[in-house]
Formats: sequence, C-alpha cells, structure tokens
Amino acid sequence: MKSKLILFGLLLLLMASGCGVNKDYVAQQISDSEARSDSKIGSVQAKADANSTGLQKLQSLAVELEKKTDMALNEAKGFENYQIIWEAEINFDYDSYDVDEVAGQILNEAGTKMGANPSSLIEIVGHTDASGSSKYNLFLGEKRAG
Repeated sequence: MKSKLILFGLLLLLMASGCGVNKDYVAQQISDSEARSDSKIGSVQAKADANSTGLQKLQSLAVELEKKTDMALNEAKGFENYQIIWEAEINFDYDSYDVDEVAGQILNEAGTKMGANPSSLIEIVGHTDASGSSKYNLFLGEKRAG
C-alpha cells in the first residue's frame, strides 16, 4: 500500500511539473506562430503597397498613352493642330438612354459651340457600367452615344 501511495505521489508530481512545461511550450509555440504570421502579413502588405504604386503608375502611363495616341491619329488625319474648345459629360439613369432636362441643356450648349465653330469636330462616346452582358452594354452605350 505504501508503494502505491509513493507511486501515486510521484505520478502527481510528474503531472504537476509536466503541466507547467506544456503550458510554457504551448505559449512559446503560439508566440512563434504569431510572429511568423505577423511577418507574412507584413510581407503581403508590402507587396500590396508596391502593387498599388505600380498600378497608379500604369494608370498614369495609360492616360499619357491615350493622349499621344489621339494626337497621332489626329496628325494622321490632318488635324494635328487642334484644340479642345468645349467638353462635357452627360450621366444617364441606370439602364437608360433617355436624355433628361440637364442633358438636353448640355447638348444645346454643344450645338451652340459647334455653330460658332463650324469647322470643329465632335467626339461622342457612350459608356456603361460593368453590370449586364457585354452585348447589352455595347447596345446601351451605342444608344447613349446616338
């Protein structure tokens, strides 16, 4: 009986001392895991920031390229010395190509400008949002430009 008590006591002692080691081990593992995760998050954030900066540069280059392309096309057509005399934008209601009162006023102003500058050129472009099929959006954009 005495040997069973001693064995039981040793077992309790081992369990008690082992629990502290396990808690410390688990705490260390959690700490190490958090440090690795924080490091990876920082790396991903740095890459995202670099991508954002790169995207902004590409957008800026796209705008410059569009301007240069327009100039080259105009030069090829014989309109290299042009200047923009008027510019406007008309917004449409969702899924609509109806011209409202504000849009009508803008179009009247465009007509007045063209009357005052009979040799001027006009560029009309119709846009849509990304919802809907591309076929429908092309149709809607053409109706808006028409």
